[in-house]
Amino acid sequence: MLQAVANAKEMVDIFETIPEIQDRENPMVLNVSKGEVSFDAVSFSYEEGGKVFNKLSLQIKPNEKIGLVGPSGGGKSTITKLLLRFMDPTEGIIRIDGQDIREVKQDELRSAIGY
Repeated sequence: MLQAVANAKEMVDIFETIPEIQDRENPMVLNVSKGEVSFDAVSFSYEEGGKVFNKLSLQIKPNEKIGLVGPSGGGKSTITKLLLRFMDPTEGIIRIDGQDIREVKQDELRSAIGY
């Protein structure tokens, strides 16, 4: 019983946490017509000072499937987190069909992406 109460408290704490990444005040509607994804000169560093990548440019064409391969700590998961806006890049822009993902609602963005 005590373990269940402790687990419930932990879940409540998680749900009450305010995310660092917030939607813009008047977000645009995400319009995915083709599904083209582009990373334009995207850089990302963790607060602890670890630079993950610098000016990454990547274009994923509509209906194209890609695989991310590399060593542990190479940035594969970071690319996914940036695309889903769990984090924002320190520089550069990520676009879906030409739309800057920082300008749309996160719920709409995440519901449009499957992996």
